[in-house]
Amino acid sequence: MKADLKSMEVASILKEWLIIAHKSQVQASKELGIHPSVLSRQLKAKENIQPDKIQKFIKLYSPSKEEATRLEAILAAIQHDNQVTAWASEAHGLINFYGKDGILLELLNIWPEDREDKIKILIYANNLVKERNNAAKETVSSATTEDILKAHSVIIGRSEKNKK
Repeated sequence: MKADLKSMEVASILKEWLIIAHKSQVQASKELGIHPSVLSRQLKAKENIQPDKIQKFIKLYSPSKEEATRLEAILAAIQHDNQVTAWASEAHGLINFYGKDGILLELLNIWPEDREDKIKILIYANNLVKERNNAAKETVSSATTEDILKAHSVIIGRSEKNKK
C-alpha cells in the first residue's frame, strides 16, 4: 500500500508523541492493545490505524491539547478526502449503471479542482438520479391494469403490422 502524505504525517506525529512520552513501540502496542508488528506498520504509514486506536493514542500520548487538535484536523481532512473519493466513485458508478447519461457526463467534464465544489456537484448529480428514479417509479406505480393492457395491445398491434 502506498501511503499518502496525510497518512505519513499522522504516522510521523504519532512517532513523535511516543518519543516525547519516552515509550517504546512495544510498550505502546501493549497499552493500545495491538500487536507490536501492527503498530510498527502503522507508524510507517503502511497500514491504517483504526479510529478508536487513534483516539486512545491521543488520550495516552498527546503532549498537549494543541497537538491533539493538530492531529484531529489532519484526520478530519483525511476523512473528508475519503468521502469525496467515495462520492466520485459513486458518480462514476451511476454513469456506468445508467449508461452514458448526458447530464452526469457533462458534470464530470466540468469537474473542478476545489474539493467543496466537487462535493456540491456530486450531491447535485446524485439528487438528479434520485429524482429520475422516483419519477420512473411513480409512473409505473400509477399505471392501472387498463393502461398496461392498452400499452400491450398497442405494442402487439405494431409487431403484427411489422410482420405483414
